[in-house]
Amino acid sequence: TGLGQGAGQDCALCGAGKYSTGLGMRDGGDCAACGPGTYSAVLGASAEAACVSCGPGKYSNSSGLAAESDCEPCDAGRYQTGLGMTAEVDCSLCGAGKYATGFGLTREAQCASCGAGTYQTGSGLRDPGACSLCGAGKYEPHPAAPSEAGCLLCGPGKYQTGAGLIDEGNCSLCGAGGFQTGFGMAGAENCTACGAGKYQSGSGLALEAGCT
Repeated sequence: TGLGQGAGQDCALCGAGKYSTGLGMRDGGDCAACGPGTYSAVLGASAEAACVSCGPGKYSNSSGLAAESDCEPCDAGRYQTGLGMTAEVDCSLCGAGKYATGFGLTREAQCASCGAGTYQTGSGLRDPGACSLCGAGKYEPHPAAPSEAGCLLCGPGKYQTGAGLIDEGNCSLCGAGGFQTGFGMAGAENCTACGAGKYQSGSGLALEAGCT
């Protein structure tokens, strides 16, 4: 035997994603695989501690991963703050009124809010197009409304035929000669004409008593 070629030089290292705690292993199949939710880039690892948890925003349901890039990112509409997750269901859904187009989000704050004038009751949405517009007769000045109840009603003397409005100033006023006592009216036909013998030259009248 030549110099430097003593016994043990033919021992192969367990590959990345694997480890071995025992002695006298005969082949690579005797090396144990890092479990789901973990990976290891180390060659010749001799302890399970060499297996590192997949980071936030990721998970893995497979064994023997050799790099963190092998961990799967959480899907759009989800985020994940923990370590070592083993299934996509471990990724939390962005809540009502929010959505996420990106993958591998690591915290809830990365979920985007549905804009003003919209709302959304579902969870885990992937696209802003999933946010619903507040309907006619309504407006919503704030983002991330979790239900249509967050849409505010145009007040008395007003109506609105459009959708997705963000301010009460977008509500139209009932015209001269009419009034309107209700909330959330969707058209000018909801404005009531002043009675016979009465008139009203202004706009946005909320009470019939304003007709003279």
